[in-house]
Amino acid sequence: MTANGTIWWNELHTSDENGAISFYTQLIGWRTFQLSGMDSLKPADESEPIYTVWMMGWNQAGGMMKLSPNLASKLPPSWLPFIAVTDVDACAIKAEALGGQIVEPPFDVANSGRFAILRDPQGAIFGIGRPGDFDQG
Repeated sequence: MTANGTIWWNELHTSDENGAISFYTQLIGWRTFQLSGMDSLKPADESEPIYTVWMMGWNQAGGMMKLSPNLASKLPPSWLPFIAVTDVDACAIKAEALGGQIVEPPFDVANSGRFAILRDPQGAIFGIGRPGDFDQG
C-alpha cells in the first residue's frame, strides 16, 4: 500500500475529454486507455462514466474523467491530486472539524479503493483515498 500522506495519484477533471486527450498526447507524449469509471477492472462501456488513464511508456501517469454535474458546480476543470490516507471517512470528518469542507463525500470505486474530495480552509481542492487493489505505490 502507498504510504499514508503520500500524493499517489493525479487526476484531470475536465469538461472536454477529447480536447484534453489531444492536448496532452501532443504536448507530453502520453498515450491513453479507457476503462469503466465504476469498476477499474471493466472495459469502458458507454452506459457508465468512462475513466481515461494517462500512460507514459508502460507506466501510469494519472487519470482523467469528465466533470460530473455535481463537481462542475463546485470546481472548474483542473488537476486533482489524491493523498493516501488509511481511513477516508475519519479523515473527511477531521477535515471538517479543522475548517475544511467535504466537496464529495466518501465513495467507493470497485477494484480501486475509497475516496473523497475535500476543500481546505484556504479553498484548495484535493482528494483523499485509500488505494485498494489498484494501488499505484
